Amino acid sequence: MILDVEENGMKIPKVEYEVYKINQENSLIKLNLNVCKNNKIEISIPIEINDNIDIYNSSSGYYNDICYITTSVYGTDISLKDRRKEYIDNNLTLCEENCILIDYDYIYKSAKCSCEVKIELPLIEDIKFDKEKLKNNFVDINNITKSIYFRELKKIII
Repeated sequence: MILDVEENGMKIPKVEYEVYKINQENSLIKLNLNVCKNNKIEISIPIEINDNIDIYNSSSGYYNDICYITTSVYGTDISLKDRRKEYIDNNLTLCEENCILIDYDYIYKSAKCSCEVKIELPLIEDIKFDKEKLKNNFVDINNITKSIYFRELKKIII
């Protein structure tokens, strides 16, 4: 069973699901997805985009590479902090929380997302996007910078 829940302002629905099998008596038996915990599944979400795919991908250099240059309507570069804020404020995600965008099919107009397996179907009123979790998809630039700095410092010392 698949449940697509639309949320105001979001470009994509929230997808929830349960998996069943049919036994020999033709009864449905819900499968225990705990055995799939820590595995990924691919979900295809129909959506049409016409912009640079990087703008919709929180893992892209657009949001995580300080050398990725983009220009605002005023002709100035946009900081990573401001780009990330735009991503969240303008609901630019093509995938849910705990998912990453792995491809976009321009012919069939669909996003392919790699997602953690969902174990339980929540109550309908609890099905909402968590913008704090969406923020977690960004790379922590400070950790990368510190890692590079200490690696280079170690080379100098040795």
